[in-house]
Amino acid sequence: MAIFLYSPFALAIFMMNGQVHYGMGLISAKGNIFGGYVGSRIAIHQGNNFVRWVLMIVIILFSAFCLTSTNSLQILLKSNDC
Repeated sequence: MAIFLYSPFALAIFMMNGQVHYGMGLISAKGNIFGGYVGSRIAIHQGNNFVRWVLMIVIILFSAFCLTSTNSLQILLKSNDC
């Protein structure tokens, strides 16, 4: 709920400073609307178990991608946080 309160102000500040790329914003908005519609339809028709498995598969694939990308490995190996 708090996001709805501060997002318009943040957007206005970015717009005043010329830091908004409207074309990319419209593409992102269309993707969010389409994804939300399709995702909700799948969740209603397939059930929460299906959504849980899809989410787990996406997280595993994205984690594998991040760990195998060259930049991520270099950052991980150079990190002193371990």
